[in-house]
Amino acid sequence: MNFIVEERNQRVFSACFLILIGILMCLFTSFSAGVFVIVCGVMCIVFGCLYVGAYFATLLIHDPYLLMRGFFLLLLGSCILSDPGVFLYVVVFATSLFMMFMGVEELAYAVDLAKLHVKNWWIDLLYSILSLGLGIGIIVVEYTGGNSLAMVVTMAGAFLIFEGVFELVMIYGLHRDYRKTVKFFEQE
Repeated sequence: MNFIVEERNQRVFSACFLILIGILMCLFTSFSAGVFVIVCGVMCIVFGCLYVGAYFATLLIHDPYLLMRGFFLLLLGSCILSDPGVFLYVVVFATSLFMMFMGVEELAYAVDLAKLHVKNWWIDLLYSILSLGLGIGIIVVEYTGGNSLAMVVTMAGAFLIFEGVFELVMIYGLHRDYRKTVKFFEQE
């Protein structure tokens, strides 16, 4: 039983941390984007150095792909840190395309659930419409001269807040059901 309580407490802490990070991302969008660029660039350089170092440390195993990955990550990290605007531009479009892809995928899933007469299939339909709308919205904002980067960072923050709240609801709901199940089996 202590294991379950410890797991619940860790998940509650993680969910609250997600909510806090999401709020900070929504409030400080440009700072969040700068931190994201620095973290991505440094991670690429660190992993590139590790791959190159691993290649030269193991001279008995000659894996050219390991060396190529290392050099590619070093080059990518250098490009990210030297011109963060291009990297953020790519991230904006990658995010919008990913959201549109997820929207289409969830739309197909919602249609399948509706055909199977599953209760609450409309939740997936709502999620798919929201994903498609936000993905298209990012591209529209970019091409109309708006600040799509701020929109992406704000949406990411809002998603983290939503994920944290949803995690808290699930934790307390599952913990309540778990306690009911334990009481049921203890009575027998």
